[in-house]
Amino acid sequence: MVQRKVSGLWTRLGQAWRDLLAEWNAPGVRETRRSKSKREPEEKEVLDKDLLGRQGEDEAARFLESKGYHIMGRNLRFRIGELDIVARQGNCIVFLEVKTRRTGDAGEPYEAVKPVKMRRIVSMAEIYIRREKLESDELVFRFDIISIVWPEGAAPKIEHLENAFDANAKYPRLTPR
Repeated sequence: MVQRKVSGLWTRLGQAWRDLLAEWNAPGVRETRRSKSKREPEEKEVLDKDLLGRQGEDEAARFLESKGYHIMGRNLRFRIGELDIVARQGNCIVFLEVKTRRTGDAGEPYEAVKPVKMRRIVSMAEIYIRREKLESDELVFRFDIISIVWPEGAAPKIEHLENAFDANAKYPRLTPR
């Protein structure tokens, strides 16, 4: 008798969960639960943002090459994210995050690189170093940020923050030099 009651309880609980999941996954439900203050970006806005990001990375690569850097890789994908640019200057391997914005109204682009992103970049750099067998006493590793403000129809303003953060990503030094 007790076992039947317990098994009936589990059956009802299981059904309640299935009903909740079905309701949650029903079309249109998520839209009604979203905050009204966050609007979905239009498709054109997303495309423009992606295009601006790619153009910014292209401009950053040209900038680095003009400064004597050798580009070792771009847009290197990992499970946890993407390294924008890996470059070499002498015995220094530089992992670069590129941030591009149309305006500086919301702050400088480099300010968008928060400690969580820094830790992710460091993790991806460690994977890259092991994968490419770059562990060596002769090599030095550095984490830079290239911040680009590129108003429409104007030339980009590029700011290169060398050694922008430490590998432990706990004490960011995000001030232009």
